[in-house]
Amino acid sequence: MYKVFIDESGDLGNSFLNDDANRGAYWFVLSAIIIEENYVNNIETEIVTTKEKLNKKSDFHFKKDTHLQRNIFINKIVQMKNFRSIVIAQDKMVLANICKEVNKEKLNSQEIFEHVATILFKEFLYMFKNETVPVTFEMFFEENNKLDYQKISSIANDFSKNSNLNFKILTCDKRCKCVQIADYLASSILQALDENKIDNQVDTSYIDKLIGKLYNYDLRPFPNIARMSMYRLVEGPYQHRIKLLSSHAYGKFEYDKQGWTRNIQECF
Repeated sequence: MYKVFIDESGDLGNSFLNDDANRGAYWFVLSAIIIEENYVNNIETEIVTTKEKLNKKSDFHFKKDTHLQRNIFINKIVQMKNFRSIVIAQDKMVLANICKEVNKEKLNSQEIFEHVATILFKEFLYMFKNETVPVTFEMFFEENNKLDYQKISSIANDFSKNSNLNFKILTCDKRCKCVQIADYLASSILQALDENKIDNQVDTSYIDKLIGKLYNYDLRPFPNIARMSMYRLVEGPYQHRIKLLSSHAYGKFEYDKQGWTRNIQECF
């Protein structure tokens, strides 16, 4: 059995449509840390030890941590073994364009999250497609009272019915230690993609160190320690380092009045 710890960066609002300093993030990032059950305690111990070395009273949280604290924890994440990651980076402007095509003003927070979560489940099917026996994933989403996790569970069940993968949807808070790794991966990605509202600059210093944990291209279907999906052609420092994984992994997503179409067979 695997335990999966999921966190997000960015926001699920539509204020990114505003062309002013109060706009939300253009990108929404969802990261998943996948750990075999036997290794969870070891990784948690590494996180606690790093926190103690810093004499840090609070847990690691990218937005609240200092530059020094971020770099020390990122260095520890880079050294960690026995976990895989899947990161979905969704350009919300693409969603705005989709809304125009279906004459819908905008997607609400739940619809945006369901769309990105659907991509996440498809990535699981792709990463574990060679499994011949049933595999169970306990998936811990950081609690968000604006989201209906029963709907996420329903999406997960659709994928479970058509594969050897069984997804159990649970929630947790920031005190869940391994979620702190997911927070750092997602937030580092957002820093590198979304322009700072003050000086219109991105910060790639953190992701430069984490790139090996975020993307590891291997022509063999296994082992993949990481898969990263960018939902817009990235121009800039990562153009030559990130192979986009959209077309062959899940084909085209479409939106209609019933929601996002999900053709699970596209993953195989």
